[in-house]
Amino acid sequence: MGDVAQRMFMLVGALQEGGSHPGEELADRLGTSTRTIRSDVARLRALGFAIASTPGPRGEYRLTRGRNMPPLSLDDDEAVAAAVGLAVVAGTADPASPIAGGAFDAAAARALAKLESFLPERLHRRTAVECGRIQPLLSLAPPVDAAMLFTVTQAIAARFLLRWTAKTRDGLVRAAFFEPYRLLFRHPHWYVVGFDRRHHAWTLQRLDEVHAVGPSRRRFDPRPLPPGRRDDLFPHVYHEWHDAELRIRAPLREVEGAIRHQEAEVDVLGTGDFTVRIRGTHRHALLMRLALHGIEFRAVSPPELVGECRRLAEHLYRAAG
Repeated sequence: MGDVAQRMFMLVGALQEGGSHPGEELADRLGTSTRTIRSDVARLRALGFAIASTPGPRGEYRLTRGRNMPPLSLDDDEAVAAAVGLAVVAGTADPASPIAGGAFDAAAARALAKLESFLPERLHRRTAVECGRIQPLLSLAPPVDAAMLFTVTQAIAARFLLRWTAKTRDGLVRAAFFEPYRLLFRHPHWYVVGFDRRHHAWTLQRLDEVHAVGPSRRRFDPRPLPPGRRDDLFPHVYHEWHDAELRIRAPLREVEGAIRHQEAEVDVLGTGDFTVRIRGTHRHALLMRLALHGIEFRAVSPPELVGECRRLAEHLYRAAG
């Protein structure tokens, strides 16, 4: 029976590689007969694996998506990667706040506990080492319910309109019909980007601000994305993102460190003297980042950026007393 179990695990691993696998190829790979492969496939189906097959002596087998979650087979590297990923997501929860049982980070913590209970000691040590190298930042936002994420992703896949109620920044509660395009995560928030039919505009919705959400069962035809110069969807829909041009005097390494997450063009004017054009940036965050890096700079354009510098300087001056 031990040989049968080992062979079935090997068969699952082969099928999880994707694509269709001829029965003869699987039999040669596992050192058995095509008749035994048919028997093992029947056993796997009884365990919940959805396996499609084509009849005949040259029949093929393919793993498909079933209705239930079957047992999962992972190799060493996949198991460690899954455990580390779950640990990172689980670690974004704020330990000072109670977390609902359906929260996404709580679900990750439960999945991690189940996975770790099966890890052999050598993989447990590897996981601990990798997790020790990662320090997830605590989320300052309320946790997002895992069921809400599932509802949104299903609506995106099926092209169903979403109907939800959400609280705006000024405290008002509004309802919206929404054509969801993509689910996004930018720490510490989950967002969905799409077209708001009420306001006839592409927009970005933070999911922790949504009170209730559900598919309307009304399908929509996807519309073309708005024109833009970046693959990142945030600048298309977040009204506080703008272009900026700066004159910066600092060592090149410090300039690179301050703008490494931006789409930027850098012209070298001299030693430690640069003109930097940044596309799609949040002005206030950019100014604070440069100031915290201790970088000497001058705002060139647009005029609004110059005014933002003055307002920020006056605010900090008043704060210093």
